[in-house]
Amino acid sequence: IPFYFDYYDGWERMSSSFSIFVALVVSAIIIISLSPVFSDEYSQKTDAIILTTRYGKNKVIVAKLISSFIFTLAVYLFFATVNFILHAAIYGLDGGNANIQLHSWYYQSPYNFTFLKLNLFSMGLSLIGLVFMAAITLFISSKAKNPFITVILSAAVLYIPKIDVSEISYTAHILLGLFPINMMNAAEHFELGVFYNLFGFSVVQPIMMIFIAVIISILLTALTYKSFKNHQI
Repeated sequence: IPFYFDYYDGWERMSSSFSIFVALVVSAIIIISLSPVFSDEYSQKTDAIILTTRYGKNKVIVAKLISSFIFTLAVYLFFATVNFILHAAIYGLDGGNANIQLHSWYYQSPYNFTFLKLNLFSMGLSLIGLVFMAAITLFISSKAKNPFITVILSAAVLYIPKIDVSEISYTAHILLGLFPINMMNAAEHFELGVFYNLFGFSVVQPIMMIFIAVIISILLTALTYKSFKNHQI
């Protein structure tokens, strides 16, 4: 199949640089911002007031969770918009229909993607990874006694899986690849075709990431609600 060639620097840089920025910077902003959501109630002793009010064990918790995820989405959209405007202004938006295999990083890629499609998929995967990290942070916040502990533990969950353990254990390496920071650094996952075995079916890495993130995020959100609701004053 012939490739469509065009100048593509704007779209390529837009996806690669933003993926790294989300993984390292935006995720840290989310951790710091969401850490006090529940743990600050413990440290300030306001949990006793909240949990004894009429809506303290239901609507207040739901409102905290919903507002946290809305905040996460808003922060992501803000930086995504700024990223788009800056790259469009500096590099232009030509080459969106060029095939990603034209770039040296993606020359072995099995994905039938244009640079526009790569950018959209990378942004979607980065957002899901960020929401996944938000769910983890909220769960830790519901268990920790103060926001500082939440920040430390959440940062450990975020950054430790970035350590390369492929030479020690390939299994550990591919499992760590499903953690939020590797999901958020989305553009790099379309270089090669990496597959996971799920109940006998071969699932491509990005789809496996989305599946794991959605399932665990829903589970952690439910556990967060239950944890704060059942907190002993």
